[in-house]
Amino acid sequence: MPAAGDYQFALNGLVFGKGTSLHVDKWDLGVAEWEDQDQPNPVGDGLLVGRDLERPSSWTFEMHTTGGDLGAGFGLLSQLTAAWRASKRDEPGVVHELAYGLAGRERVILGRPRRFAPSLGDGAVDIEKGVTFVVADFQRVDQLHYDAVPRSERIDLVATSEGGWVWPAVWPIHLAPSGEGGGTVEDVGGDADTPVIITVYGPISDFWLEGPGWRLDVAASLAYDQSCVIDTRPGVYSVVRSDGASLGGALSRDSRLSRVRLSPGGADLKFGGVDPTRTAHAEFMWRPAFLSL
Repeated sequence: MPAAGDYQFALNGLVFGKGTSLHVDKWDLGVAEWEDQDQPNPVGDGLLVGRDLERPSSWTFEMHTTGGDLGAGFGLLSQLTAAWRASKRDEPGVVHELAYGLAGRERVILGRPRRFAPSLGDGAVDIEKGVTFVVADFQRVDQLHYDAVPRSERIDLVATSEGGWVWPAVWPIHLAPSGEGGGTVEDVGGDADTPVIITVYGPISDFWLEGPGWRLDVAASLAYDQSCVIDTRPGVYSVVRSDGASLGGALSRDSRLSRVRLSPGGADLKFGGVDPTRTAHAEFMWRPAFLSL
């Protein structure tokens, strides 16, 4: 994804905004909506409050092109249309990154392009000059803003067992060597909890991953040339092997992708499983998350 400078935006390879021929006239951040479970107190004054559920806002852009002539204007409109229509609408869990630049820093939001409404302006003069107008929406999947530059931590296995029987036995019993590894993240960054994308590289079976307040157990095997991506971002929540097979059913009952978060500050991460070669490893990737622009 190309970088977005100050007062610029980037979506699906296209940069628009300041310094381009795709001008942003108005940028509306929208308002998140709330659903609550409040109930009137049946025996007194006040409310009995329940859970509050946040439904993220949609960003709206009012834009115009300045192509110089009719052909150039339609060419710019075509580029903008392609960027907005690149969404894989028939694939659940596919989210897009919309980058923006402000105050010398670049951040991204997650979601999907939605409404795209072009028009040709008020008259022939605008059209001949290549001026076209667009109103477009980007629906967010959460209310967080993420650093454009991801951070990561690699964890390699260290042997903890040479295999064979250990008595009393703890099931499941493994006759192959097992191992685990750990790493410490000094600074997660940001000011809000952030989701993690974890990639596990084989060969390994019955592997697990652990962080502050969460653990994932995956009863599956990866060959030496296979990997598995565990994506805990809102709107995604998937466990997919490199051959396209879903391993969501291999998660233990207590494994919850929605709990896999890293809080600002430090964090200890662990990874383990059964690996006869001791070459398996896991990469934890995240973006520092922020509550506002």
